[in-house]
Amino acid sequence: MVKNYIHLPNTVIEAIKSDPDYRRWSTLAANNEFYGVKLAILDSGIGVDANTLHPFLCIGEDYPANAKLALLHYTVSTGDLLTANGIIFLGSNVDVPDFEGYTPLHIALHTLRNNSRVNSPPPKLRATCRRIIKIIRLLLEHHADVNLVLEGQCPLTRACKMQDWELIELFAKYDANPAPQECFVPPASFLLKPDLIARFNTIFERYTANPFVRGPRPCPCFSGLPLAE
Repeated sequence: MVKNYIHLPNTVIEAIKSDPDYRRWSTLAANNEFYGVKLAILDSGIGVDANTLHPFLCIGEDYPANAKLALLHYTVSTGDLLTANGIIFLGSNVDVPDFEGYTPLHIALHTLRNNSRVNSPPPKLRATCRRIIKIIRLLLEHHADVNLVLEGQCPLTRACKMQDWELIELFAKYDANPAPQECFVPPASFLLKPDLIARFNTIFERYTANPFVRGPRPCPCFSGLPLAE
């Protein structure tokens, strides 16, 4: 077995490892078997890239027989920030659709929504949720589509269903549409209470008055340069 090597700057690796949410956690990036997948991605003659869908990643849930996921889908559902950075570094599209058309951002939010339904979640589950939110930030920094509507729901819809104000604020910052026409109902309608809807409106009014200027998509090589250069 070829020894694995994590193809990321040491500063990135150490920053993630020093995060309290990653102290008791294993990463796919350090798995020797995963190294073979990375080698296949780097070998242009094999026909596998970072966006290829794989059936072997469909574990832990009752997936249908035709289920396939890309590596980025798998990492967002587990909160594996180190591997998510590595897959984006290898050229993954941050909006790569899975076998049903769901993007990594939608899968991350679906996972958070399921986790939020657990009464008195244990510390390990709460840490997983915090890690997933960090991956959501990473996806948005790399220009994931915050307004993509699937089955009548956009990312903001899912955030409002959870009444997760950190995510609502984050999506507003990254130019989410507060009421996409393609949604079955406006996202804010899931907040139910007038004071919460008013809080929602205040957040979006603030970013409308003082929009966050997002720079060009950064190159995933961590050079600090825009991807276009």
